[in-house]
This record gives sequence, structure tokens and C-alpha cells, in this order.
Amino acid sequence: MPLENEKNELRKSFLMMRRALSMESVEARSFKIQQKLRALRVFQKARVLMFYVPINHEADLLQLARDSMIAGKKVCFPVVRNGGIMATEVRDFLHDFRPGAFGIPEPQGPVYKGAIDLVMVPGLVFGKNRHRIGYGKGYYDRFLSGMNIGFTLGTGYDFQLISAVPALEYDVELGGIVTENETIIEEEN
Repeated sequence: MPLENEKNELRKSFLMMRRALSMESVEARSFKIQQKLRALRVFQKARVLMFYVPINHEADLLQLARDSMIAGKKVCFPVVRNGGIMATEVRDFLHDFRPGAFGIPEPQGPVYKGAIDLVMVPGLVFGKNRHRIGYGKGYYDRFLSGMNIGFTLGTGYDFQLISAVPALEYDVELGGIVTENETIIEEEN
């Protein structure tokens, strides 16, 4: 089976499993993931962070993003423009977001062009080989390969973590993966 077909099958299967989670389960698992992220040295040292707005029962890190802003860290979120992702700084969680591409809320501020210390990356499937499968459009891979990024962490649930994810030459390897019970990190900075 060609690699892309294999990835598509994994995509469908894991999206169905994730969508089947109750909101109570999403909240409990997301809380654990946020606690694990807070404890990581790479997170504690980061001054500029990029989060994502969760869709389809993705791990919800929004409270951690708010807490990071309160702690004086710069917080960015992705905005889809011209077939790719750009980082946009958020200054006000209540007023900065509007429906954007694919109906996902996006911040309305200016594009952030500086270095980003840590990017939290969503996905449908994560491999212990630190590769991921997203929705298949390549937005994150293009963004991560084209920006000045210090470290990347895939965030998902335990059941989304498998031994290895098939990767193509343009698939960007993550620095680490954090689930509610596992942390796989290339190296602690």
C-alpha cells in the first residue's frame, strides 16, 4: 500500500476515535497534558509560545495559553492565509479571535515574524519516532520548516501514540510528544 494511502487510513481511524471521546474525557486528559507541559524545562524557559485552537476533540491547551500570557510570555496562534500558516500574537483572548479558515477561530492581530521558542503541534496520530499525521494539507510541516522555531511538541492523547508514523521527505520531525501519560523528548534544552 503506498505510504499516502496508509497515512489516510490512519487519519480516518484516529479521527473517529478522537471524535468519540466525551467532553469530560477531553477535559480530564487535556488537564493532565497541560500539567505535564508546565513541568517541562523547555516550556518553562520559553518566552514566545505558539498554541492552537482545538477542533474535533483535540487536546485543549487554551487555559495553559491564558496562564502563559498572564505570566508575561508572548502567545501566538496559527492563522491560515494563502495556503499556509502564519503565527499571530494574541493580546486579548476575549476579543482577538474571529472565525477563520475552516471555521476555526483565529486571532485578528498582525503576523508575528520573530523567533518562536516553543510550538505546540496538534495531530491525529503521533509516532514514537516523533513524526505525526495531521489532516493532510501540510500546513504545519510547511510552517515548521520555514520559521525560526526553537522546539516543537506534539500534543495528543495516549491512544494517538503508536510505535512509528510513516513519514515522507517533507514531513517535519517533532522535538517531542506529550500525552496525558507519556513524554517523548529529543533533548531537554
